[in-house]
Order: sequence, then C-alpha cells, then structure tokens
Amino acid sequence: MGTKFDQKTGYYTVSFCKRNPKTGMPVSLKRKTKQKTKVKQIEREIIAAVERKIAEKITPKWKDVVSAYVEDARARGLAEVTIYNTQKCVEAATFEKWGPRLVTEITTQDIRNLIQVDFKDNAASHQRAMLKYLRQVFTYALENGHLQRDPVPKLAFRVGDKIKKVLTEEQVRKLLHTAKVMNWEWYPH
Repeated sequence: MGTKFDQKTGYYTVSFCKRNPKTGMPVSLKRKTKQKTKVKQIEREIIAAVERKIAEKITPKWKDVVSAYVEDARARGLAEVTIYNTQKCVEAATFEKWGPRLVTEITTQDIRNLIQVDFKDNAASHQRAMLKYLRQVFTYALENGHLQRDPVPKLAFRVGDKIKKVLTEEQVRKLLHTAKVMNWEWYPH
C-alpha cells in the first residue's frame, strides 16, 4: 500500500497490491484524489476492493455451487427425482436473493430468515424439506473446501397435532345408522 503526492498535477495517488494466495498473481488497484483528507478513506476502499477481487477468484458464487452440487449428485448416483427436487426448490427460493453472492457471504441468519420469514406461511414439512435441500448444497460446499464451517442452522419444526383416536367399526355403524334415521343431509344416500 502506498500514497504518493504528485506536485506537478496536485493529486495524491493511493495504491494497494496483494497476491492471490492460490495463484500467486498480484492484484492491485490505484485511485487518485486532490484532497489529502480523503486519502485514508480511499485506502480502506481500495483494500476492501482488492480483498473482494481475490475472494471472487477463490470462492465460487452461490449459483455456481448449486450447479456443481447437481453435477456431483448425478455422478454419485442419487435418484434423478431427488436431484430435480433439490435443484428446483433451491433455485426458486434462493437464486433471486443469493445468486450473485459468494457462498462464503451467506450466513446462518440468512438461512434462518429464508426458512422462518420467507416460508413462514408454508407447511412445516415444506420448511423442513427446504432446510434439508440447503443442507445438502452447503455440505457439498464444505466438503469441497469452499467453506470453513456449515452455516445451516439446526431448526426444530412444530408438526401439527395428530389425531390420537379414531372411531371403532361399531361406533361408525351406530353413527351412520343414527344419521340415516334422522335423515341428516350429510349422510351418504
């Protein structure tokens, strides 16, 4: 990182260079300003921009990870219907929000918001399935070294109350007979 003042033009030149850890190639940026007070701000912006450029070269975007997961699932021999369901659900739910983001930028809170806020009106079984599909893709990203940790949260879903008792055959006969005798409109004639 460096800052130089050119007396001829009256501009400060702020530059920053860093090597990509995987390729070893340098990534650099330069900006010019007339104001000395803006130099520190520009330095921070340039450092962040260079770090972002390096991260983009190393870390894939969410769309690319999903596509790679689908290909890997086919290679592993998963059922085609499972792959199709995972791909369609993940694409429909996340590509608009997360598509251009790097996979490392997607946080646990993003996933929690997707399930609990965006899918709050959906059935618990659908929320659970969506979480399962996301977990599959993030596990693939983790196994392939794109992530340091799995961001998928452990969520519990409340399943609706199940019917605990049903009528016995004798009770059903009695109910139908009484309905027939009383000539109720809902009785199957």
